[in-house]
Amino acid sequence: MDERTIIRSRETVWNLWWWVKACCVIPIFTWWARTVTVTDKRVVFDQGILSKSQRSVRLQNVLDVIVTQGPVGRIMGHGTLAIETAGTSGTEFVFPRLQGIGRVREAIYQQRG
Repeated sequence: MDERTIIRSRETVWNLWWWVKACCVIPIFTWWARTVTVTDKRVVFDQGILSKSQRSVRLQNVLDVIVTQGPVGRIMGHGTLAIETAGTSGTEFVFPRLQGIGRVREAIYQQRG
């Protein structure tokens, strides 16, 4: 089962709340541990450094891709990506503070055909 990665994106550091959390609560390397990967078969969300969690959805089950961006997000190119899938009620996957959000959305649409 060959699977080809189309795009991978990480959580952005250009968010005021992120800076507050990084300085007060979480070590700075934690942001690096959250990635979204679009392959030619699925969308994969990986999280964690010491303990890992991974969720994925097959592209054929993606019903809708929702992008939400505030004013700063529009300027900096980041925002929240939500994916609605078949067989669920509501949004199943939410990826906050995702950089390159437009490219990720387009990659999902292109791979869906």
